[in-house]
Amino acid sequence: MTSSIQRSNNWNCKIALAYLSTSLLVLVVCIATLYGCQKDATIKTLSVGEQLPNITFSSFDGKQTLSESFEGKTVIINFWASWCAPCRKEMPSLENLHMTLDQNKYAVIGVSVDEDNNLAEEFLLQYKISFPNYHDKSMDISKTTFGVKAFPETFIISPQGKITNRIVGEQIWDSKGMIKLLRGISKGDASSTKSWSYDQ
Repeated sequence: MTSSIQRSNNWNCKIALAYLSTSLLVLVVCIATLYGCQKDATIKTLSVGEQLPNITFSSFDGKQTLSESFEGKTVIINFWASWCAPCRKEMPSLENLHMTLDQNKYAVIGVSVDEDNNLAEEFLLQYKISFPNYHDKSMDISKTTFGVKAFPETFIISPQGKITNRIVGEQIWDSKGMIKLLRGISKGDASSTKSWSYDQ
């Protein structure tokens, strides 16, 4: 009888120790996870009003372009993906915008986040896109630097290198209202960035 009680107590102790070990493991994992979240939270992405840092864009053929090469121009940076329906819908108007604006004063550039470069390049050929496009399949630029969470998303940079607008979602880029906005930014008209509407 005593032996049976001892075996039962030993078994209960083993269960208690196993439970305690598991609890400690869960606690360690939770602390590590919390620490990791706090570290991620300290990563600061770019915001409207901030200066654009010098960023290296990589083309599909491996050539690199520094953002400082666009200095002095109003820059429209469009983040897109071939699988994104709104991106496909707005791309022709971006091409029209590129062809409409003075390319000595403005630069329209696209940044694809497609994992497959071939799909992105086929997309550009299909829509006959002629403005510069780069790839960011690791999302180092789109997510880590700019904090892009949805596509398409577009940033407008002033000739002085300051981020003036962050525009989420599909737009009609060659509308009269949009062109007026961009020309205002190019001329340094701060009021043009605060309120604007499409005038098609």
